[in-house]
Amino acid sequence: MEYIHGLKNFKMNRPSAVMIGKFDGFHLGHQRLLRKLQTLAQSEGIASIVIAFDMVPLLKEKGLLTGVLMERSEKRVYLQDKVDYFVDCPFDASVSEMQAESFIRDELAEKLRVRHVVVGADFRFGKDRRGDVQMLEHYQESYGYELHIVPDVYRGYEKISSHLVKDDLVAGRFQEVNSQLGHPWQIFGRVNHGRALGKNTFGMATINITPDPVKALPPYGVYVVGVEIKDPYDISRMQEGAAGRMIPGVANLGIKPTVGGQKTPDVEVHLIDFDQEIYGEQVVVSFYEFLRPEKKFDSYQTLKEQMQRDLSAARAAWRDMTYTD
Repeated sequence: MEYIHGLKNFKMNRPSAVMIGKFDGFHLGHQRLLRKLQTLAQSEGIASIVIAFDMVPLLKEKGLLTGVLMERSEKRVYLQDKVDYFVDCPFDASVSEMQAESFIRDELAEKLRVRHVVVGADFRFGKDRRGDVQMLEHYQESYGYELHIVPDVYRGYEKISSHLVKDDLVAGRFQEVNSQLGHPWQIFGRVNHGRALGKNTFGMATINITPDPVKALPPYGVYVVGVEIKDPYDISRMQEGAAGRMIPGVANLGIKPTVGGQKTPDVEVHLIDFDQEIYGEQVVVSFYEFLRPEKKFDSYQTLKEQMQRDLSAARAAWRDMTYTD
């Protein structure tokens, strides 16, 4: 996959199928669009392109940012082996002021040589959100593409949406979150050095990942997780026998109040029965089950005893998941 930042200097030399939206989270609804895109591109031997409008700068400017399910680097990792091009398009002034028909004519038809356009039923675009699926349908013949409006996916009577998933996430409703995503909720990040308290003080070596500040997070607490080492930018960095493996773990997401606390949360993971050195590696941490809230303990010894109970609970949860699968 080729990563493209913005549409300004991007131009295709062959026909393409294009999927357009914000795609915060790539939940089941987004995945349905993605499968349609892949099918169209593969059946005609044309390029597959995802254009994702990044709303973070605009929301920050207006003071409306409440957190995203997936920040841009996570989308890049997620799409790495799924499409030919990922266009990460900041929703800046040039994009927000572009007339809807100009977007169809200049960007889709002329630059991207679009043959198929894949969108959801409520897709809006262009200045003042004047563009919609009716406009895209109207200009199909004029600009030589076919429009594909992909139906929404529902959970009961509710349409699955990024907003719905995020509400469930911040409330800690993990069963609902993971069922709407079609996979466990995840944090992507680079393993960084911590204070080594896990190994030196508590006898449990850990790895540390710092979530992007724009990412929406669930309640602070201890979770059953799985960790996959996955570095699409530098395959040679992967450890022999570790890359691509799902490694069981138990994680604390929060600010670690017992050991002095910190201003920003991070994810500290103990990898079960795994002792390879993976500092600097890109990892994906998948959250499967909530064990308990984060709390401040009276002493390190009390915390150490609780960490052993957490580890036992995580081992049991992984055994149950393995037998179920």
